[in-house]
Amino acid sequence: MVECCKNLKHLDILSDRVSESALIKLTELENLEYLMLPRVEEISSNTIMAISKNCKKLKNLHMPNCIDNENDDDDDEPVVPMVIFNEISNLQLLLLVSLNLSGMDDLPESSIIAITNKCKNMTYLDLSFCGNLTEAALMSITNLEKLKTLNITGVEDVKDEFIMKLKGINFFACCGCDKVTDAGLIQLINNCPDLEHLYIYSINLTIDTIIAADKATKDRVNNIILSIYFLNEDVKKASKSIIKSNNWLSLTS
Repeated sequence: MVECCKNLKHLDILSDRVSESALIKLTELENLEYLMLPRVEEISSNTIMAISKNCKKLKNLHMPNCIDNENDDDDDEPVVPMVIFNEISNLQLLLLVSLNLSGMDDLPESSIIAITNKCKNMTYLDLSFCGNLTEAALMSITNLEKLKTLNITGVEDVKDEFIMKLKGINFFACCGCDKVTDAGLIQLINNCPDLEHLYIYSINLTIDTIIAADKATKDRVNNIILSIYFLNEDVKKASKSIIKSNNWLSLTS
């Protein structure tokens, strides 16, 4: 494959049975722009270093830490070696625009800060279920001026202070982030006039957020409909008599 597909740009490796030597060999596909790696706990720092060294054109790196669904033991969570995190933050991938590290628990603060400092062209970032992200790590994300898509679903320490600083986002998911309030969501909506998808399942949303969304979207001229996804049926019913921006605001429970 490496010999015959020199110009390959997109590669999904979904099997967890690929050997380390094979993964390192595949990094010789130096024209790769998109790379999806298998289960992270199966990848060594040697693989990460090979990616950094060889894949200079890489723009999209997806390496979610998938749990083995065939294992019935709920306590058997995948363990990602700390050295992997260190190598991720050392990647010399300045062209990176899309990064998926979802499910990586105990992701070091220093790794996230290093990534956000280096990858200034980032438009897509998925850190969902990275359970122990610190406030400093989250705040460093606000420095990504080109960021459009952000998924922080399941990150416990997400607070209004972080959300209020986000600008220019068009897709935002923070489902299950219990510390987020109406105040943070309202400021996010006002800061992001091109916001198209807002996923806030399992958040204590009140009618105040809907009123603010209605006000922010009723005069939209960008032809973008704001779709808000949440669970509260009472809020949705109460909103029907309030919403005036029928063309630019959609509520889905």
